[in-house]
Amino acid sequence: MDDIIRKYLIISCMALLLSILPSFLSPLKLQVRFLGYAWILVIFALNSIVYLLIYILVEHIKVVGVALLVSFIALFSEFYIAWSAIFDNLNMGYFTIFLAFMEFYIMFRFSKELIKGFIVLFILAIIEVLVYNIFYILI
Repeated sequence: MDDIIRKYLIISCMALLLSILPSFLSPLKLQVRFLGYAWILVIFALNSIVYLLIYILVEHIKVVGVALLVSFIALFSEFYIAWSAIFDNLNMGYFTIFLAFMEFYIMFRFSKELIKGFIVLFILAIIEVLVYNIFYILI
């Protein structure tokens, strides 16, 4: 296993565990709503910004520690939202946790192959919107 991916897994597990307590003590008030398909572009754009930042930090500036810190902050915020959903009895929080792991794994896995990473992140954005809309219909 690549050293940076091993470090990413440690950072993501730390973010997952550290986000439980704040989510439990002060959860966000979330509402389930239908996501229009324009949200695919919004989600893709936000993930692309983080992905480009990680790509630049890892490949060009060679500062892996800062890239891991950026991913920790972004993962912590995603996990905070996911745990808030779980504590509010919204099952989509479990999917959000899985999806956050997948998104950031792809960002580090394809940190040398920018175009492949963008393609996979776009596919994940489509899947995310479709699954959240299915949750909306089922609830």
